[in-house]
Amino acid sequence: MTDSYPSPFAMPGAALRHHAARLPDAEALCFPLTDARLSFAGWLDQAESLARGLLALEGWLGGTGPQIFAR
Repeated sequence: MTDSYPSPFAMPGAALRHHAARLPDAEALCFPLTDARLSFAGWLDQAESLARGLLALEGWLGGTGPQIFAR
C-alpha cells in the first residue's frame, strides 16, 4: 500500500497530540447514531487513558500481553 498523502507525523499519536495542542476544543469525532461528539483534547485524554490501562495490564500479565509503548 502506498501513501497518496504522506503525513508529516511519524505516528498517529503525534498527529493527535499536535491537534489537541493546537485546537483542543475543536470537534474531532462525531458519532451520528448517538449524536456524541469528542474534541481533540477529549480524544487525546481518552487515548492516553486507554494506553495507561493497557500498559498496566501488560505488567499484570507478566509481560505476555501486547507490546504497547506510551510516553
